[in-house]
Amino acid sequence: GVLQRIDSLKLDKEKQDLNTKIMKTSNKILLTALAVVIVFIIAVAINFKVKLKDYIIEGDGNIITQEQTFEPFDKLIIEGGLSIEYILGESNILIIEADSNLMQNIETSLIDKTLKIKNNTSSRKQVNCKLTAPMVEEIIVSSGAKLISKDTIQSQSLDFTLNAGGSLSLIGNFDTIVSTINAGSKATLVGTCKEMKVSVNAGSELK
Repeated sequence: GVLQRIDSLKLDKEKQDLNTKIMKTSNKILLTALAVVIVFIIAVAINFKVKLKDYIIEGDGNIITQEQTFEPFDKLIIEGGLSIEYILGESNILIIEADSNLMQNIETSLIDKTLKIKNNTSSRKQVNCKLTAPMVEEIIVSSGAKLISKDTIQSQSLDFTLNAGGSLSLIGNFDTIVSTINAGSKATLVGTCKEMKVSVNAGSELK
């Protein structure tokens, strides 16, 4: 009986030693794997930062102004790093103010009465513009662009869509407003409206 107890104790000790070795080995493997993952994450972050720095274009500080005149349009699309002040008027004129090395990346087009203004540059500051035109029927603002109007708009209807951080701020009196606000976008409306249909999604805001 004594010998059996001694053998049993020896077996228990051997099992404990084996378990300890297994745990130590497992811990070493986990620590090694964790270190590899951390190194990988750091390498990816550094690489991303370098590429992002290369992608972002800094303005050269030489501010220039460009003026463009368009035929009448009833739909407006704005994309990218633009901050546009909408001034009610009859002239259909766009005034762009930007660093000289960024101006060439501002793209405008007028197709089928749709005016599109796009900033193709990734820059830390927005390009300021002033657009003078009659009120349009439909507005689409996306990719961090901003549209602001300080004039009081009188219109039967307004249809606007904001995507990917787009921002809209309007003052006016409308019969009908139809709006879709997505992906962190923000709309600020001041005035009156008889009927409003709104769809707000994914962290967006309407006030």
